[in-house]
Amino acid sequence: MILGGGQCQKCKCIPCDPCEQECTNPHTGDAYEVVYTLYSLGVEIGNTTDGYLTASGSRDEDDPYDGMDGSSPWYQQVEGGFSFGPSVTRNPCTVRVSFWRSTRTLGPTVFPPPAATLTVSKVTVSCTAGRIRFGENVISEGESQDFDVTFPLVAGTGDQSADDPRSAEGTFEVSPLCREASFSITARIEWTTSNRLHTLYGLVRECYEIGTPCAEFCDGDPAPDEIYLTISNLEVTAFDEYDSVTYSPEQLDSTKEYLNSTFVLPRTENFCGSFAGAFSAPPTSANLESCDSLSGGTALSIEVSQAFKQIYIRIAVGRGNLCAWAIVMKASMLDGMFPICGTAYIESGQGTDIAFIGPSPATYVGSFDWEITT
Repeated sequence: MILGGGQCQKCKCIPCDPCEQECTNPHTGDAYEVVYTLYSLGVEIGNTTDGYLTASGSRDEDDPYDGMDGSSPWYQQVEGGFSFGPSVTRNPCTVRVSFWRSTRTLGPTVFPPPAATLTVSKVTVSCTAGRIRFGENVISEGESQDFDVTFPLVAGTGDQSADDPRSAEGTFEVSPLCREASFSITARIEWTTSNRLHTLYGLVRECYEIGTPCAEFCDGDPAPDEIYLTISNLEVTAFDEYDSVTYSPEQLDSTKEYLNSTFVLPRTENFCGSFAGAFSAPPTSANLESCDSLSGGTALSIEVSQAFKQIYIRIAVGRGNLCAWAIVMKASMLDGMFPICGTAYIESGQGTDIAFIGPSPATYVGSFDWEITT
C-alpha cells in the first residue's frame, strides 16, 4: 500500500526494464489465423488451431435436427499462451486478442426461437512468468483471474470466421510490467439450450495493419487515420472521500493546464472505430518515491472507442508495479456520433465521470468539455 508520506511498502516496487521494443513488419513465422471449432454432418470444418490459439468445445456432430450432442451445459472456448521478450517483434509490448461469436438454431423452426442466452461469458488471464497488466489489473506469476465479459455477436447462421467485426469490444490487451513475461488467455462461453449452437472465434492481432481493412467501414468515406480531441473547461469541484493517498485538490489543479489542450489520436491498427494515443504527462502527481523508478513519472493515455461509445482518459502514476493508481475521466458519446468518418466530422459534448483508481478509490465531482474533429 501507499502510506501518507509517499512511501511504497509491501507492493514489490522492484526496478525492472520496461518494454520499449518496436513493432516490425514484415516478420518471420506464420500469420495469425481465425481459430474456431464447427462441425457439419460429422466433419470438422473449422480451424481449431493456428499454432498460437486453440479452439475446443461442444458441437453438433451429426443431425442438427435433434439438437446439441451430449448433455448441458455446452461450451466453446479459445485459448493460447504467449511470451514477451527481446526477440518478440509482432507483439513486442502488447498482445491483443479479439473474440467474437455467432449463433444459430437447431431443429424445427419454432416461435419464439430457442433461447440464445449464455450462462457463462468470460475471459481468464493467467500469468505464468513475470508480471502482467490486464486493464487496471496487475497479475503476478502463478496468479489467475476471471473476468465476465461480452463478446460481439455477428449476424449469420453459418461459418462467420470471415466476419471479423474489428471491434474494441471483445478485444483484450495484455502487456508486461517488465520486458519479459509470459501469460495465457482463455475465452469461454456456456449455454443450456439444446436447440441452439453458439460458435466462438478468436484471432491474435498483428501490431501492424495488412492492406486497407477499414476502406469500406464508412460506406466509401473511410475512417480517418487520426482525429483531434480537444479538452477544455476541466473543473473538479469536490470529491466524496479523501485521505493521504488520493490526489489533493491542489494536485488536481496542477494537471488542468496540461489536459486543457488538443490531442492527436491515431486510429488503432486493425480497428475501424477506435482511436488511441499515449502521451508523456508532466510529473505533477504525488511523489511515489521508489515507485517512480518503475514508471518514469506519470503517463497519459486517451481512447475514443466506437465499441464502448466512450472517450476514456487515463492518467497513470507508478506504472509497472502494484502501487499503480490513476485518475480516470470518461465521457459517453451517443449512437449518432459514430462512426467517425471522412474529413468533415465534428462532434462535441461534456463528460462528468471523473474517478480515482488505486489503493483508496474515490469519486470526484467535476466536468470537462470535449470536441472531436477530423
